[in-house]
Amino acid sequence: MKKRTISVCLAAAMVLTACSGGTETAQTEAAAEQMTAAAAETEAEAAGEETEAGAEGGEAAWDFTGIKAEIDIDGTIIDKALNTFESMVAEFNEMTGAELELVVNGDDHESIMKTRMASNDMPDMFTTHGWSTIRYNEFCYDLSGEPWVGDMVESAAAVVTDANGKVCTCPLTEWVYGIAYNETIMEENGIDMYAVQTWDDLFEVLTTLKANGITPISMGGKNGFGGYLEMCNVFYSADGAMYDGAEELMNGTFSFVDHPEIFQRFAEVYDNGWFIEDLFTADPDTARNYVAAGDAAMLLWGSPEWVDLMKTINDASDFAIIPTPAVEEGGNAAYTVGEGTAIAISKDTQNLELCQAFLQFMTDPENLKEYVDATGAVSGFSTITQDDTYSLNQYNESLEHFDNLVFTNFFDREYLPSGMWNYMSESLAMLFDCNVGEAQGQVGAVAEYMQQNYEDLYATAAE
Repeated sequence: MKKRTISVCLAAAMVLTACSGGTETAQTEAAAEQMTAAAAETEAEAAGEETEAGAEGGEAAWDFTGIKAEIDIDGTIIDKALNTFESMVAEFNEMTGAELELVVNGDDHESIMKTRMASNDMPDMFTTHGWSTIRYNEFCYDLSGEPWVGDMVESAAAVVTDANGKVCTCPLTEWVYGIAYNETIMEENGIDMYAVQTWDDLFEVLTTLKANGITPISMGGKNGFGGYLEMCNVFYSADGAMYDGAEELMNGTFSFVDHPEIFQRFAEVYDNGWFIEDLFTADPDTARNYVAAGDAAMLLWGSPEWVDLMKTINDASDFAIIPTPAVEEGGNAAYTVGEGTAIAISKDTQNLELCQAFLQFMTDPENLKEYVDATGAVSGFSTITQDDTYSLNQYNESLEHFDNLVFTNFFDREYLPSGMWNYMSESLAMLFDCNVGEAQGQVGAVAEYMQQNYEDLYATAAE
């Protein structure tokens, strides 16, 4: 971590000490005066530099001695990441004299923040855990004028900036999801995953794998299937989606009954026997380990971090990631991107300058790299490189092969009423709760189930 120190000029004192007691007193005194003047000039220049840095909001000028503030963080910041975050808060306090208190809410963060929003009693800073532009927008200070804004990567900026250009939170890291896969298996079967631009292309790959005796898709449904319906973005909401239903989704008039396409596609996958047999009992770790070991070829819902974990498990194989392909020719592929560690400032904070300084401290490239490395996540900023990170290299490689690429927020966060996650999971569980070859017959009922809960929750939210 970057340490801040104050320089002290000692040249004059050293000269006087060295020359005291000498025979050429006048000369030494003159020399001492000369050196003292030079030292004073140097110190003045240094002070000027600090003043200039202070004028730009630089760290050298920060002095928040005795000023208290609070930052609340959620349960996604754990283990090494939490230890690193704690040390950075301590370093900031030591450097500036601030008394910034770190409150670790853990898995209770969401409910705590809802309570504090209801009472209009937000902490000075808080992590937004994916909801900055939606749930927390009216409580967030607009960060669009901060000096680090121009350094955000496109994908991160897209999910933390609202329609009016307000930057609601500072995305130190981001979650990225697409299709993670065993590259070694693909190479051995003559498959180029970068050529998978549409779902038809994907189905050709799955057909080839199955014909060659390889289980195409690993899926961990023990903890629910909700994440897989985040792929709705390429069907209904992303730029270039097969059906432009974004406005209808937002105003409550969208019909999954009239547009059951995503359920139809998943039914095809199930009926063709392309999933692992234990998709209901495998947890996410088990599903990932199947791909790492070569017992399955891909994860339809995976992240760069998972690529890295699979490489750690099986260094003899290579792993990679691509975005969710477009549904139709000419559409856009999409990476689903969410806030990782993202810090907002309350619009009502009485300690704005301290909070702004802390975000500058955390986005300093040296400090940011230390934190990002501790999380294993993708950085939300272009000011640092992670060339030694296997997963980031693989993710960056994929970006070069998809010209028709967009970045979207999590589908349920942006387009569905609060509470839909469980119904997303249950709808796919209903779809797969049958013998292979029978899922297509379930599509209508599943779409009705999704629709009813969407309408009920939307009506509740509107009350």
